[in-house]
Amino acid sequence: GEKLIYATYFGGSGEDFATGIAVDSEGNAYVTGYTNSADLPTVHAFQAPQGGGSCGAAPSTTPCFDAFVAKLDATGAQFVYSTYLGGSGDDYAQGIAVDAAGNVVVTGFTSSTDFPTSHALLPGFGGGALDAFVVKLDASGSRLAFSTYLGGSGDDFGTGLGVDGTGSVYLTGTTNSPDLPVAGGLERAYAGGACGALSSTYSCFDGYVAKFSADGARFEYLTYLGGTGGDYAYGIAVDAAGSAIVSGMTTSHDFPVTLQAFQTTGGGNNTDAFVAKLDPAGSSLVYSTYLGGIGAESASGVAVDAEGRALVMGYTYGSGFPLVNPIQSASGGFYDAFLAILNEGGTALEFSTYFGGTGNERAR
Repeated sequence: GEKLIYATYFGGSGEDFATGIAVDSEGNAYVTGYTNSADLPTVHAFQAPQGGGSCGAAPSTTPCFDAFVAKLDATGAQFVYSTYLGGSGDDYAQGIAVDAAGNVVVTGFTSSTDFPTSHALLPGFGGGALDAFVVKLDASGSRLAFSTYLGGSGDDFGTGLGVDGTGSVYLTGTTNSPDLPVAGGLERAYAGGACGALSSTYSCFDGYVAKFSADGARFEYLTYLGGTGGDYAYGIAVDAAGSAIVSGMTTSHDFPVTLQAFQTTGGGNNTDAFVAKLDPAGSSLVYSTYLGGIGAESASGVAVDAEGRALVMGYTYGSGFPLVNPIQSASGGFYDAFLAILNEGGTALEFSTYFGGTGNERAR
């Protein structure tokens, strides 16, 4: 950590945000995000021009955002490819993964009714203000293996994804659509509930988890994941057996937890992090647990190691976060980042620590 291998800008004359990164076995870096630059540098692009469009309410409209995907070689000296990905509305990429063959999968959310689709399970915009999308680019970056909307009549967000050794794609996100095209899985019905202030309530969000076949032709499963409060799924990891581990944030007092879980009730009166592991069929919970203290917590990312342990990151506000062998045993103030390691069965923490100073820190 003492020497910079490479560092580069990537952007045009507008605003450019990177939100996700993946790395292949050769050290190539795959970056995704969103931009409203009309002159983002493109190379061997599937979509060379920006999707265009004006977004926002008149008279203060702004250029719409497009998603982008870029591949840098292992030295960081050149782009193997760089492409826009979007329609005439706003398109925000949030998560990226790369499979063993170098194909890239991207997820996010879009307001574009003309988002580029190919071999799509759901070729049309579902409704509401936003739909999730899932796109798989071939190894050249110049062709869509598949691209599909994923949404119902409400608002739908794609936030994280992973791939397994067969190329199957695992997606998580958040929705308040009561009519997602569920396919098998744990929860076939939207849990509902009213969220927000009394004067401006809205339908609560549920998390969801979906598994696509490698060619995008079918759902292996698609399930809701949540209670009657607000449930927001952010991170996903896939273990060697094909079980999906999902992390996020919940205000539900009835979030589905398992009996032997590390924490079967919420730790506070605001929001708690959660970690849930689904079996390979997506039909039952291997474990599901709250993770929190007396303040507010959110788990924005998760990874899984060779022993099946879940490495969970996020942020916490206040005291009482459960700690095991911590590097930092007390909150530094305001929001602190946290790192926690949950054992394979989800019954105990093997490590957990605050990480932060006197300002705000959030791990993503």
